[in-house]
Amino acid sequence: MTDATRNLIQRLADELDDLHCQYNVPNQSALINEAHAYLDKPEPEGLTEEEIEKRFQRWWFDEGSGMRPANGEDQEEHARRVSQIAWSNGAYVARYYCPTTTTETP
Repeated sequence: MTDATRNLIQRLADELDDLHCQYNVPNQSALINEAHAYLDKPEPEGLTEEEIEKRFQRWWFDEGSGMRPANGEDQEEHARRVSQIAWSNGAYVARYYCPTTTTETP
């Protein structure tokens, strides 16, 4: 969870708590408790955004920038092939280094 997301959830929970003190809204306490419980969970260990960017730069230097269209491949086919490789690499990073991140395929 990013700091911005954590901050947003905290502010929303605080606002709900303030409203709860003024008005009795059904299920509001449960939402406040759920938000606080979520914020209290430890962050999963995994790659930082900086580490992910460094790995991308390494991949781009080693592989991505050297990928040229295959024989008979037009620009769209080439872009699709390179994107598929990048997508697969992203799924690998998400699966093994960021276990809370889910990857979905259409």
